[in-house]
Amino acid sequence: MRHTSQLPPTRSFPQSPIAKPAIGAVLLAICALVSALALSPRFSSADTYEGMFQKLDEKKSTVLTLSAASAATSAILTAIPDDTCTPIAERMSEISKDFTIVLAAILLEKYLVTTLGFAFFTGVVPLSCVLFAVSLFLHADDSRRRMLRGVAGKFLMFGLVLFLATPTSVFITSKIDETYSASIDQTIEAAQQTTELLGQATQEAKRKDPENPLEFLQQRFEDLQAAAGNAADTVASLIDWVKQILNNFLEAFAVMMVTSFVIPILVPLVIYLAFKILFGQQQVIVVDRAEQPSLPERSSHRE
Repeated sequence: MRHTSQLPPTRSFPQSPIAKPAIGAVLLAICALVSALALSPRFSSADTYEGMFQKLDEKKSTVLTLSAASAATSAILTAIPDDTCTPIAERMSEISKDFTIVLAAILLEKYLVTTLGFAFFTGVVPLSCVLFAVSLFLHADDSRRRMLRGVAGKFLMFGLVLFLATPTSVFITSKIDETYSASIDQTIEAAQQTTELLGQATQEAKRKDPENPLEFLQQRFEDLQAAAGNAADTVASLIDWVKQILNNFLEAFAVMMVTSFVIPILVPLVIYLAFKILFGQQQVIVVDRAEQPSLPERSSHRE
């Protein structure tokens, strides 16, 4: 008879209950370190957003030009005799001051890009990883585990919304600015022609006919044809022309308000709602299943 050699039975060592949570915690720690040490310096550097800063600088230059043009136009309209255009000049002066609000919003948007990048990758992501890691060591039925994961997920989503809001809004506003760039350039050009021609005509009218300069100024309205687009031979036509310039400035100011205030506020709301629609419903389903009470098993024995 042949004796078959029997191998000794292999022993199966019981797996430690903290092995899997420890591995998950190590992976989360690596993610936190990569975010804080590698991604944070990159996304908080101005060199990363060079193209975005260039667009914001161009927008800032446009706002400064519009503000200066509206202030100059207001000064020239105030100098017209008999206070013909004084109410319009006062409104132009107010628009020049309003453009400073748009300028402040552009500068704030420029500085928020690097600040939010630093805050997200240095604070939000590591803190969310810590909360997820702590929840791994809690029991599955522990309510604190679901609470920590919920807080970490909401905190991470909120930080991601803020981080993506500014680059997305700058991209959208750049497209709008490209659409209205021609109209804004025409407004600036017309304002510069207005200040030059009206200034020369007003000074000449006061010098040649100091007793009644408005009549002499009426004779010089034909010199404004290049800027006005049509001959203005009465005071009414001058007022209509100045009103058109005022409307152009108001339109440019409205576009700047939309691109500097409305869109930067709407973009994070849209991103938040998109994340909530994509991930919120799934989270609710998981919680409902976890909290659903287990039904008692039916006995297979018949009494």
